[in-house]
Amino acid sequence: MDIAGHVVVVTGAGQGLGAALAEVATNRGAAGVVVADLDLDHATSVAERIGGYAVHADVSTPSGIDTIIERARERYGRIDLYISNAGIGSRSSVFASDDDWTRHWNIHVMAHVWAARALLPEMIQRGHGGLVNVASSVALSSQPEMAGYNATKHAALAVAETLAIDHHDQGVYIGCACPQGMRTPMLLGQLHGAPPELAAFGLANAIEPLDAATRIVDGIEAGRFLILTHDEVQTYAQRRAADHDRWLGGMRRMYQHLATTDDRP
Repeated sequence: MDIAGHVVVVTGAGQGLGAALAEVATNRGAAGVVVADLDLDHATSVAERIGGYAVHADVSTPSGIDTIIERARERYGRIDLYISNAGIGSRSSVFASDDDWTRHWNIHVMAHVWAARALLPEMIQRGHGGLVNVASSVALSSQPEMAGYNATKHAALAVAETLAIDHHDQGVYIGCACPQGMRTPMLLGQLHGAPPELAAFGLANAIEPLDAATRIVDGIEAGRFLILTHDEVQTYAQRRAADHDRWLGGMRRMYQHLATTDDRP
């Protein structure tokens, strides 16, 4: 799906990957870019830099999604591509509160569902349009101590797969981006206070958000469903699928080692 000449909405676009996606879309010739974020100041800063349109909205509620769509239509008349990128990365476990689990679920899963409900009918009617769910590489694996994040990112991939099965032949492009580590505030926040070797491991293959965004937009324009920012993620997913028990054992050993290693003299 070409970006040039099309109206693009990016959620969670006030910083990190979302801001980079908005910038790349602008550079590829988008007719308009909506920069949606919970932080209006950040969204406005990005929008001013790229010549886009800032919208303040909370994607964890249906009304927040409606606000983004309504404001985009008011400004540009239509939405051609909706990139559902907003996310949170807090650590969690099965013992986290129900409110914490609900927040993960609403932002990482229902935000995609609410956007699809609102946009699919008109996209199907005109036989053109696109929806992209930004999940995570953990949608193809899992990380320790992030139960809510893992579960909802797996679900985000499943929602996108179902949309692709159901609506591809109706002219709607569906994609799912599964980025691995990027040098964003989210990743740096997750690694804050971690053992030194674990922090170093987390940053080892991290790339700049603009590099990740470029690879994602390349995937969108190529019409790919599964878009990876790191080639090695495909290998990880294949190993996991080939022998799940072996993969789980390897993950446990690796993270136990990293979490207990202290590289101080």
